[in-house]
Amino acid sequence: MKSGDVYDPTCSARDALELIASKWAMLILPALREEPMRNSALLRKIGGISQKMLTQTLRELERNGLVIRSGGIEEPLIDKLGP
Repeated sequence: MKSGDVYDPTCSARDALELIASKWAMLILPALREEPMRNSALLRKIGGISQKMLTQTLRELERNGLVIRSGGIEEPLIDKLGP
């Protein structure tokens, strides 16, 4: 494998791409970089996303260590991007 060849199926960069390669993740992550937001504020900011898709995407980002969520269940506070 050549270093940095993302077209090679064994390239480690593909693992990183897999973590963020959804349309919604690419909109959520920059929004959270600006400031911590509640779920409802993200829903208003990101036009066209459903509550269900927002929740699923946030859970996946949290599972992957990219987003830290805290607060109440109904209105989780998105504190910051992960490490």
